[in-house]
Amino acid sequence: MSFGGGLVREPADLDGKIGEELDVNQEPLGIRCAQPTPSGRFAELVRLAHTDSGERVVVLADEYDKPIPDNITDPETASTPFHLILHAQSPQRRQGKAPPAGDSPLYCQGR
Repeated sequence: MSFGGGLVREPADLDGKIGEELDVNQEPLGIRCAQPTPSGRFAELVRLAHTDSGERVVVLADEYDKPIPDNITDPETASTPFHLILHAQSPQRRQGKAPPAGDSPLYCQGR
C-alpha cells in the first residue's frame, strides 16, 4: 500500500486513500471485498488473501507518515496520530489482540 500520491488533509482523506489502495490490491489477488468500511475491507482482504493462498499475509505501507508533512502548516492536523488510524485498521487490533512483540503494527499474520 502506498500513501505517497495525493494530499491527506484530514482523517476522512486517509479513509479515502486506504479505500483506493484496497481496491488496487484486490484486483491482482482476484479478491473482491464486500465490507463497506475501510477497516472492514482491510481485515477482509488480509483474511481472504490468507485463506486463498494458505500463506501468511504481510502488509507493506509505503510513506504511511506522509499526512504529517502534508499538514506541516496546520499544527493541529499535523499532530493527528495518523499512524494510530492505520494501526487501528489491523485485524489483530480490531479483535483485541496485539501483534507479536517486535512486529510493526501493519504486519498482519493471516488467521
